[in-house]
Amino acid sequence: MAGRKALGARGLAGHVADWRPACAAALTVQPGNDAETARYLASYFQPFAALDRTTDQGLFTGYYETEVDGARAPGGDFTVPLYRAPDPPVGFSRAEIDAGALKGKGLELIWLKDPVDAFMLQIQGSGLVKFPDGKTTRSAMPAITGATSCRSLGR
Repeated sequence: MAGRKALGARGLAGHVADWRPACAAALTVQPGNDAETARYLASYFQPFAALDRTTDQGLFTGYYETEVDGARAPGGDFTVPLYRAPDPPVGFSRAEIDAGALKGKGLELIWLKDPVDAFMLQIQGSGLVKFPDGKTTRSAMPAITGATSCRSLGR
């Protein structure tokens, strides 16, 4: 049933199995080959014109919103806490927080299954948390511009 997992908000992006052919084909496209990329995109996706009617130039950006399973209380597989910021703010390092510096201080908001999910929410800055009852909530990390440096996982 792994291929039947719904993707996106309310399953609007289909199921995992729906995307497998397009993803497999994407792996065969040679980087830098514009003609091959265009053929791939035309084969698997429907293009739409997006115009503002004043210029033929534009810029599209994208935003990835991670989606993770969570619970409002610890238990079962849900063992990884997401914390709210302490008040007043305390300058613990990520390593200190991961080692338990905030544990037991009543700052736990949501519990996740996987520390990688927590990491992705922290790096991305926000995401959607899905609860076992089907309800969802948005999680947003406080912005601390310039306080820390972050290096892309892709580097």
